[in-house]
Amino acid sequence: MPEAQLESLHVEDLLDYPGEQHEQQVVANWDAGFNSRRLNEVNIEPLADADAISRCRREVSTARMEPGVQRYAG
Repeated sequence: MPEAQLESLHVEDLLDYPGEQHEQQVVANWDAGFNSRRLNEVNIEPLADADAISRCRREVSTARMEPGVQRYAG
């Protein structure tokens, strides 16, 4: 096929969402690099405001998803 015709074609490669087993493996691989004995190496510091976690939980519980995002995620 001539190059001019090739440029007019739209090629799309669709990838499916990974299956549950693959998704679990991705999370397990990420988790395998975390070592709770070395928290000082990842710059975790105590919160100055202990109520911050409660406020964050309330914010998350009231968060809503736009219909377009719902369709995309579904």
